[in-house]
Amino acid sequence: MRELVLQQGAWANIAPKRNRKHPICFSRHLYRARNLVERFFNK
Repeated sequence: MRELVLQQGAWANIAPKRNRKHPICFSRHLYRARNLVERFFNK
């Protein structure tokens, strides 16, 4: 999934599992802000 998003010029901000050996880039701020977008499309 992340590779497909990168190929399209975007950034996948998917929360990683805590036990992952090699951590990936992740923004907690953007992950929490997704709620606004989800509420917009659910109306």
